[in-house]
Amino acid sequence: MPSPSCASLICHPASPVPPGVRVAACAWREAGGLGLRHEVRAPAGWLDCPPPARHLAARADGLWQRTCLEAFVAAEQPGNEGADEGEGGEGGGEYCEFNLSPDGCWAAYAFCTERVRHTASAWQTWEARARPARFACSRQGDAACLTLEAFWPDLPLPAAAVWRVGLCAVLQAAGALSYWALRHPMPRPDFHHFAGRLLRLPPP
Repeated sequence: MPSPSCASLICHPASPVPPGVRVAACAWREAGGLGLRHEVRAPAGWLDCPPPARHLAARADGLWQRTCLEAFVAAEQPGNEGADEGEGGEGGGEYCEFNLSPDGCWAAYAFCTERVRHTASAWQTWEARARPARFACSRQGDAACLTLEAFWPDLPLPAAAVWRVGLCAVLQAAGALSYWALRHPMPRPDFHHFAGRLLRLPPP
């Protein structure tokens, strides 16, 4: 596995959480695909989470309404090659969204611009066929430590481009949701915003 780029996720200030909750995530490029790993550490019993699945379950929409690990990835826009990770890249371009639940359910979506689903046939075909090629989920200590790893093959992004990645998570606890990301550029949680894609992954 190529060396991953890892970072801690920050909870949106509108959704406070108790001390001791930590979320970290990693991303890497491999053979035209994207590898992702999320790790959640929390007080025992805090996280509402289904038992970890040994295998993938089924594609499902609405995973963000409960504990869900996510990523958003786009090709770096021309003219923005020198931007550092703190700038998040330019908006307005095509991007992919990935959702994965500890119970093995997953979803993948293609967008032509922010929150607008892609209509190009190649992107629609990719969305219909997208499925993790690798999946692993483990939990220790009554969900005190949850780790989820997946590999998404054959992304419809230029292989020669730098990929901008936003790593995110939605955590459910006591019926309430908290929102975690590398950066929160808006007053309300918004994982789709291009300024949240802080990781830069060059071609392998």
